[in-house]
Amino acid sequence: MKTILSCSFAVLFLATALFADPTTGRVVNFSVRAEVVTKPVIQGLVVNGTQVILIRAVGTGLSQFGVSGVLSDPQIVLYDAAGHPVGRSKSVSSLTAAEYALLVDASTKCGAFPLDRNSSDAVILYPLSGPNTFHLRSISTAQGEVLFEAYAVPYAEFDPTTRIIDLIYMDL
Repeated sequence: MKTILSCSFAVLFLATALFADPTTGRVVNFSVRAEVVTKPVIQGLVVNGTQVILIRAVGTGLSQFGVSGVLSDPQIVLYDAAGHPVGRSKSVSSLTAAEYALLVDASTKCGAFPLDRNSSDAVILYPLSGPNTFHLRSISTAQGEVLFEAYAVPYAEFDPTTRIIDLIYMDL
């Protein structure tokens, strides 16, 4: 059995969920609800092969479910296996119309609940492979509850130039 995603949790978490496709046994989604305080929440993710992954940090979007004390300004930073930063999330409210349509399509394909167009929730949609880590923090020094999610997006075909991420370029 080939696993498409495996994950490690390096945080004190309130609730964790891990979902597998019943026909293949592949992990297709995991989520952690955590409180961002002074240090970032860190998630590890290993992808076998290459897979488009939707990563979401839902703070203000949790209010619709009656959650109070949510993180108002989450940001996700993606790191590669060597610990180099690859890119940063974008807030849903900052997405172009094309990026938002891509987010809606990916969320629908994954069965993820929709994010409000004007929210400050953070998203990355990007093809990943191998080990990666994600650091979730507040853009400011805010604190609060957040739902940190990763979904394997079931695209039959995906244009790798179509993505939602602010890439970080480094001189190596």
